Amino acid sequence: MGNNKILWLVFLLGIAIQAFIVGCSEDNGTNSNGPSVEIPDSLTLEFEEPPFTLYSTSAQFARDVPYGEYEDNVFDIFLVESSEPTPLVVYIHGGGFTTGDKGVIYVSGQTEIREFLYNGVSFATINYRLLDSVDTEGVIKPMTDSKRCLQFLRYHHEQLNIDPSRLALYGASAGAGTCLWLAFSDDMAEPLSSDLILRESTRVPVVGAKGTQSTYDLLKWETVVFASLGLTLEDMANLPESSEQGFLSFYGIDSLEELSNPGMVAYRESVDMLELMTPDDPGFWVMNTIENTGIPTSQSELFHHTLHAVALLEQANDIGLECVAYVPPLEIADPSGVDIVEFLLDRLNGD
Repeated sequence: MGNNKILWLVFLLGIAIQAFIVGCSEDNGTNSNGPSVEIPDSLTLEFEEPPFTLYSTSAQFARDVPYGEYEDNVFDIFLVESSEPTPLVVYIHGGGFTTGDKGVIYVSGQTEIREFLYNGVSFATINYRLLDSVDTEGVIKPMTDSKRCLQFLRYHHEQLNIDPSRLALYGASAGAGTCLWLAFSDDMAEPLSSDLILRESTRVPVVGAKGTQSTYDLLKWETVVFASLGLTLEDMANLPESSEQGFLSFYGIDSLEELSNPGMVAYRESVDMLELMTPDDPGFWVMNTIENTGIPTSQSELFHHTLHAVALLEQANDIGLECVAYVPPLEIADPSGVDIVEFLLDRLNGD
């Protein structure tokens, strides 16, 4: 295990102490560092009409299923009718960790959802806690929520009639970055946790990312991702829609000087997808389409820049990990031509 992953384990222990990951005591189901978590023996779903027409596909739909103690800890799920456990695709929405909702995919991705359901794959879309304008926990908060939802779905796989070994992730923007973080991290299961959900594996066989970021170590945006453009953190903070406070809230710190503190170095390394990526990680599909390939002129261009996809592709090529990449403004197109639905379906079916 590399030094960065050892640091990740140390950091994970630290955030557990601070209640970033909520647990239950074995005696009374509570933890003095965070809210209690009740694990139901069975999962009760209330089905309703889906938010859009599914046509000939037969699937049941449940909305706002809770997976944790917080108001935003809910997911929607489409369950394909099947006599055998089905694969499951989980969508994580974007919004820079400050906005967005699980329902956005009902506008932008109806065709994708129908394709998954038609091919016998169930589908879930999740919400997570967003960053406050002045946040004390940082990006690990929303990403840890997504991790818990993944584990929750695995814990209840029998009631949901899903195959826990065939569970894929994809997302957009911040959701895409979260998918890559989950895919490239070592298994974050906690076998001894009194919270049975946290004992579940976080490993997945395949992942997809649209308009993604390459790493959440923001210092690497300066030294690696945008090094060819000479872009500094100060430049990034001064872009329209950006602010120094936004960068501080991204890590839950009070000043940029804290970025070099030992604890913050461990934090940055624990969310550095580029460094976490190893040859035994799942293959991934990525597409970034921002037309401006030069110095970004807005926060949106900064977060979705083509250079994020390039950095991921180069790292994957360096270590021998499968990466299907499409970066149209740079004329990068995988020769396979597969779209994200085809890629996920192929890997879920073992192709």
